[in-house]
Amino acid sequence: SYITPWATVIAMFSFYLLALFWFCKHGKSVCLPAPDSIYPYKKRLKFLKRELAHLLVDDMFIELTDSKLGQGAVGFVFKGYVFPRTQTRFKQKVFAAVKMSYPMPQKSMGLLEEAYRMSKLDHPHIVKLIAVSKLSFQAFRPMIAMEWLPGGSLAEYFREQIQARQ
Repeated sequence: SYITPWATVIAMFSFYLLALFWFCKHGKSVCLPAPDSIYPYKKRLKFLKRELAHLLVDDMFIELTDSKLGQGAVGFVFKGYVFPRTQTRFKQKVFAAVKMSYPMPQKSMGLLEEAYRMSKLDHPHIVKLIAVSKLSFQAFRPMIAMEWLPGGSLAEYFREQIQARQ
């Protein structure tokens, strides 16, 4: 019994259609985006971009130094500068603590959410958010600048207080 080439083509096409229908019905979980993709955050990103629009600056207005201050759950903190948007910007730079997220979408979203919450706070004893990099929403690697408080970290302060009492 010999199968003609057309019978082979029809059989393969039928098998392809059958596999395609099965995949569409049962394989929907395979089509969902991976947890490390940006897709699940699109709607929230749009909201955060609108809410933080008054703080958005071009990347060139935020400068990092080599001085790493620390790191936390969502990223690193560096000493840096924020430049105002003027012609003589280099004469008017402002010290800032610049926080940059780890290169993971969950961490990036965490930092943007933190920036949103900080933007809503206005209290003399809480550091203020100065700027958010526009690149935070384009390359999804958030960088936020907070006002710089001289005098060291809270841990250093407590260490000095304990040593002074002993």
